[in-house]
Amino acid sequence: DTFVRTTNGYIRGIYNTSTNVTEFRAIPYAKKPIGKLRFVPPVLAESWTGVYDATKYSAACMQRTHSDPNSRPEIMSEDCLYLNLYIPGMVTSQSTNLTSLSEKPVMIWIHSGGFMFGQVHTIDFTFLCRQSNIIIAAMAYRLDIFGFLSFHNKLLPGNAGLLDQNMAINWVKDNIERFGGDPSKITLYGESSGASSIFYHIASPHTEGLFQRAIIGSGSFIQGKDQHKVILKALTMVDCAKIPVLKIADFGTLTTQQNMVLLDCLQNQTTERLVNITQTFPKYTFVPVVDNNYVPHKLRYTFHHNTKQKRNIHCFVGINKDGFPVKFTKNINSRQLFDRSLKSLNKMRSLEDHVIINDDNLFQTRSSNIYVKAAVLSKYLPEDDSYRRGLLNAYNGKYSTLIQRLLPKLTESQVYFYYFTPRPSFARKDPIMAASYTDELPFVFGNAVTDDRLNATKDEKKLSLDIMNAWGTFVSFG
Repeated sequence: DTFVRTTNGYIRGIYNTSTNVTEFRAIPYAKKPIGKLRFVPPVLAESWTGVYDATKYSAACMQRTHSDPNSRPEIMSEDCLYLNLYIPGMVTSQSTNLTSLSEKPVMIWIHSGGFMFGQVHTIDFTFLCRQSNIIIAAMAYRLDIFGFLSFHNKLLPGNAGLLDQNMAINWVKDNIERFGGDPSKITLYGESSGASSIFYHIASPHTEGLFQRAIIGSGSFIQGKDQHKVILKALTMVDCAKIPVLKIADFGTLTTQQNMVLLDCLQNQTTERLVNITQTFPKYTFVPVVDNNYVPHKLRYTFHHNTKQKRNIHCFVGINKDGFPVKFTKNINSRQLFDRSLKSLNKMRSLEDHVIINDDNLFQTRSSNIYVKAAVLSKYLPEDDSYRRGLLNAYNGKYSTLIQRLLPKLTESQVYFYYFTPRPSFARKDPIMAASYTDELPFVFGNAVTDDRLNATKDEKKLSLDIMNAWGTFVSFG
């Protein structure tokens, strides 16, 4: 039987004979974040008696309606702080009582979704797990208003979702040896906002020794601003603002007791009402913020001005050629619109750094002026796609030198870089695109090999096996 004793008690998993992988599903790493635990930092899960049934998946964390109906989880709940484990071979309490020589390296997946969407059940981790002989963990964490509401004070500093991730990583580190894993070989892997989360964990003063490696795919420095205006609107929508009559300027002068009254009011709202409130706010309203604790500074500041001891973390960082969503360029079909878009992009702080554009060896240029880079590129491409292609390259090019320059300031170990370019034959995306957002994942997790519905080519299947080998080698050896 697949029984393992964790720090919380015994759990029972499920062994799949066809994949030769043992799964432990919906392991609670924190208490249910409901009632007085809503919005606040997670609390460790309590121990249990008997055997916990870890054979069924948990609900996804609450989230707003996705623009793609197929991406919305069927079952959601605030009770969602669980993690899944995938272990090669059959796992029993006897099989995990092995010497350190047999301990397997561990990869912890942090899902994407802009801190607003996402779940852990949509990816099949079993093939990568078996192919690379590594243990894979995947955790759910609170999203949107539930995970990132902040009063910008000690009562509610925010970043509950990041702290969920941290608690899950700690649970894995404390327990993985019982599953045949090596707690000294933990790799965090995230894509998009999952990768952004890893930036926060690397920069945080509270993660020393927690993990040794990181795979960072298409990450950015997503960081929220002052939420006081948003909070006032939310409080007004649920009639909490009447408790003390509030103006935006009042937040800094409220007493601890007054803040507690406001928090209590929000904690007593129904889940559905809070979800409906989030629908009225723009995307990326509730994301990580500076909290003077887990996130003591803005990421940009930390990466530029790291004055503390560098972390001993090996990093494998990369981007997709067209990670910038093509939908933002769909209507850019005239010089006037192109110029307007370039001026807008030029104002973005994330684009202030020098970047390199290299499109099929057509030319290479280095400049801090994004307008020049894109405008020159647009002259050498077919007229119908020139403006869009130029804009895409202007935006996407920024990551290559920015990340390569900043990460070494925070880690004293090796920093490797990958650049994923091929557009999958099975991608249902705009033909102007090369490799876009998440296009690498079917290759990383082996779907290109195992999922016949994709009808991947022979070369794509080989590429997938090569990528899995590269990822597995990094997780195992750095």
